[in-house]
Formats: sequence, C-alpha cells, structure tokens
Amino acid sequence: MKEVEYYIRGLFRDVKQSPAIAEQREELTAHIIDRITDDVAQGLDGGQAFERAVAALGDLDELIDIITGRRKRVRVKRAQMISYLAGLCWGTAYMLLAGLWFASMGFGASALFVVIPGWLGYGIPFLFKFIDWRRNPHETEVIPLDTAPQLRRSLIAWIVISLACFAVNFIFSRGDTFLHVFWSWMPAMGVFTLPLIHGVYGSVLRRDKSETPALPGPEE
Repeated sequence: MKEVEYYIRGLFRDVKQSPAIAEQREELTAHIIDRITDDVAQGLDGGQAFERAVAALGDLDELIDIITGRRKRVRVKRAQMISYLAGLCWGTAYMLLAGLWFASMGFGASALFVVIPGWLGYGIPFLFKFIDWRRNPHETEVIPLDTAPQLRRSLIAWIVISLACFAVNFIFSRGDTFLHVFWSWMPAMGVFTLPLIHGVYGSVLRRDKSETPALPGPEE
C-alpha cells in the first residue's frame, strides 16, 4: 500500500538506517497493513481504515526515539535513588575526613557541630529519594539518554570552584590568620558530589533494561 509506505518513510526520514531499524520498519508496516485489511473487511473504505490504523498507534515519536536509542524507557526513580546513595557514601567519607581535620585543628569534639549538619545534607536528600522510589519501585519513564551535557557542566563548575578555592587558599597561606592552613580541599571535595551524582545517574540509566512499547493489537 503506497499510502502506508509513504507514511512509514516520513516517520523514519531522520533516522539513520541499519538492519535493526529496517526490521522495525517492516514490522510497523506489516502491523498497519494488517489493521487496514481487517477494517476494510468489516466494511470501512481504505482512507478511513488507514486513519483508524494510524490513530490506534498513539505516540509514534516516542516509539521511534526508543528504537533509535535517542530515548529509553527506564526506572528513573531507581536511578535517582542509586545516584544519591553514591552521593551519601561520598559525603560520609567527606564528613569523616572533615571531622578529623577540624579535630586536628584544635576543635576536638566540637567538630561534630560541623560534621553532623554536613552529613545530614547528604542523608536527608537520599532519604527522600529512597522513599519516593519505594512507593513505586517499578515505575518507568521515557527520557533522553544523553546525560553528558549535564555531567560536563557540573564537572566544569567543580573545576572552576576548586581552582578558585585553591587560589584563595594560596593567597592566605602567606598570612598569619586561621586561613593560612590547607583548607581548600574541603570545598573541592564537597562540590565534587554534584558531578559524582550526575555520573552515577547517567551510568545507571544506560545500564537499565530497555523496554520497547508493544504495538497495539487489533480491536476485538
């Protein structure tokens, strides 16, 4: 059917061809033709049958994006929970080192007044993400898989902030104030949490099992 052929060609016009894409095109074409054939057999004319078959397919842009790998149906809340868990692990190590550093600077047990609120800044967001995930652990969403721009921006921000802190630390190292000690590692380590979370999030999404929406079957 020429009408179906033109329709499918339009759907895949911006898609790079491959054996897998060709197979999907053939499957989709056969599915539409089968629906049209069934409707025509029930008394509809060809034009009406074609419109019904296309309408029954729903959002094909989503299907095309999943077929081509531009988007993927994944468990977003699970990925968020795991990425925040990685942040919590990093934050726990960070706060432990910060506590030891403040204790060595003469703060003693008072270092806990820094460490505990700082650790809660990691623990509470993770708790919220965990609760949100547990409410519906199998919920999926179709989202773009390219998280590289977000990761790249967070890495650039971390580098800029770290360099600024190291520069200020170097300037004050020549003085006799409290800031003459090496403290710039703390904000650098703390800000690294953001690219860490983004990196883990993207990795979990890419490893999640893809689910391609099934084509709707014929109406009873």
